[in-house]
Amino acid sequence: MKRWLLLLALPVLALALSAGAEAKGDPSTVLPSDQTINGDYFARGGTVDLAGTVTSDAYVAGGTVTVSGTINGDLLVAGGTVTVSGHVLGNMRVAGGTVLLSGTVDKNVTAGGGTVDLTSSGKIGGNVVAAAGTLGLDGQIGGSVKLAASNADLAGTVGGNVDAAAGQLHLTSKVLIGGNLNYTSRNDATIDQGATVSGNTSKHALPERPKRGFAWPVHLWQLLSDLGVAALLFGLFPRFAVRAADAVRRRPWPALGIGLATLLLTPVVIIIVAITLIGLPVAFIMAGAYALAIYLSKFISVLWLTNWWADRSGTKLNWVWLALAGVAVLWLVELVPILGPIVAALALLFGLGGIVTGQFKAWRRT
Repeated sequence: MKRWLLLLALPVLALALSAGAEAKGDPSTVLPSDQTINGDYFARGGTVDLAGTVTSDAYVAGGTVTVSGTINGDLLVAGGTVTVSGHVLGNMRVAGGTVLLSGTVDKNVTAGGGTVDLTSSGKIGGNVVAAAGTLGLDGQIGGSVKLAASNADLAGTVGGNVDAAAGQLHLTSKVLIGGNLNYTSRNDATIDQGATVSGNTSKHALPERPKRGFAWPVHLWQLLSDLGVAALLFGLFPRFAVRAADAVRRRPWPALGIGLATLLLTPVVIIIVAITLIGLPVAFIMAGAYALAIYLSKFISVLWLTNWWADRSGTKLNWVWLALAGVAVLWLVELVPILGPIVAALALLFGLGGIVTGQFKAWRRT
């Protein structure tokens, strides 16, 4: 199968945890260390353990994913917890709640997650692009690093430049940066004595927040808009909403990983589709569906949480009215500094994962 066809299939194969030929229907998947897959490999499951050898590309998704074998091509992996301790001869694209890399990747790495950690034994031959809440880079990186994180700790070796956008940036005494350090933050970086930056170090301040003279009218309009959209969603498409919320309730952490993978990887798929001769109209449709799913995701998360609360408290309120009340509560929480953006991001990821998983299950039944 040609690689561009595999990339076009990513929303189904990886983001929705579809079954591969070697893993169909199993709650857990194991590729033993003495087994070799000639060609591309697809795997999914609650637990995935890839200890063998894959001669081409590997596409893996699951709740807990461990890759300790050898991938001769590229590795694309999404999961709640992802641990890569093996050898990837190509590129790696990874998304998960927690990502731990202690193995070797010969080319480039793109990583996104709540926590992303490159241990001291980890080696990356090319460039790194990473986005995380907490990011730790304590290994060898041959190329350059571009990162965005709330908290970033650099303790390893970087051959090229480091471009960072971080709330808090910390360089330990062990770090060695072969190029320049450019960072954007409201805070000065913490640079321990002994840290080495061969090039220049420069800080770029974040732009000042705009004046909030008309903030409350805008916020109130946002509340009314959210309540209106939520009422339409729950009233006109209750089966879609309940199915997506139920997917999150059944498996919340895999839903979080799927939501993150969908958010990061779908734009790549859309671009690939758009550059084909007949793919531009399809790309527009995909982009519209992607934007709509992102917009509706927080309402799915609200429905999931209000249903959970109703079950725990034994309330008899109608689920639609309860969910609308939850939308108002979420609106208030989003106004709280620091906490609001974090809660909004989690609502987006959980809800997006529920939409993808719920729709995939519905399509499989038809």
